[in-house]
Amino acid sequence: MEEGSFLVAYVPEDQADKETDWLTDDDHHRYQAIDPLDLPDEVLDRVYDLYKKTYAKLSARPLISSREGLLAYNRWVLLITGRVPAGKILAPKRIVGFALFKVKEAGLKAGLTATDGSQAAKRALIRFSIRCYNTRGVFGEVSDPLETRIKDYVPVVRFGDAKKVLQQLGKADVRKSKGHHYKRKIGRLGTVEKLMVGRPILR
Repeated sequence: MEEGSFLVAYVPEDQADKETDWLTDDDHHRYQAIDPLDLPDEVLDRVYDLYKKTYAKLSARPLISSREGLLAYNRWVLLITGRVPAGKILAPKRIVGFALFKVKEAGLKAGLTATDGSQAAKRALIRFSIRCYNTRGVFGEVSDPLETRIKDYVPVVRFGDAKKVLQQLGKADVRKSKGHHYKRKIGRLGTVEKLMVGRPILR
């Protein structure tokens, strides 16, 4: 995977439970390569609006203070209603959820996820999350309520391995809590408990 490339993929919400091996294949036809500065304003606005609404309960001020901050994530999967568009123009209201990732040494790290709150989009995001965390080279940190929904269906990364991955990411303040859970500081959220899931590539 090329860290310097910015790729966007559309996944219809009724196909969210399909295989996700393509996530780590930059050349897969699902992906559209785009300069992040060329991402349509209406799409960026829609994704940032979904982000703010979903994460509002975690912090009074969003950890990402502007829509441009989302561009730090260089793999975007947008859950949509209907079919995948033939071209690159998509009505923003058709975007009902998203999953944003970053390319890292250990693979594709899941970052932000959100939906418009509809039951269909929530179900689609759960199904997609289960699929992606069972894909080699995809991993992420989860906490409740997502952990409760998916932990029996995805690989759990042992604490020792999770700590190594986090150290590669420059995260040194990792303290084991219970089982394979750990605590670390995350911005204005302070110290939070997390569990790493998925299939990171361990060096």
